[in-house]
Amino acid sequence: MGRKDEILNIKQFLVKRLDALRKALAVDLGSAQDEITTELVELEKREIVRAESALERMEKGDYGVCACGADIQIARLRALPYATHCIRCRREEEVQGAVDLSPSLGPSNKD
Repeated sequence: MGRKDEILNIKQFLVKRLDALRKALAVDLGSAQDEITTELVELEKREIVRAESALERMEKGDYGVCACGADIQIARLRALPYATHCIRCRREEEVQGAVDLSPSLGPSNKD
């Protein structure tokens, strides 16, 4: 399967995921009574933003391209469809301490 076909598959996944997230968010917003539900709502909102951003990059034709100009590996995009950096650049950021390594999705659009 070629790169364009793989990206199309990822796009289809993102569209379905975005729909599921929006539905889950609507339910969670209706029942946001406790701290856990509030945290879940925040995580869903962040993932929605990332999915929308990835879909926008697909529409513009720059999805799957790192800031360094290299193509982001398809295996990485399958595992992390919101990725904006190739593995090499991501590792460099981590080494430099420029990346929040907390387990949450965090407020940034970093991958």
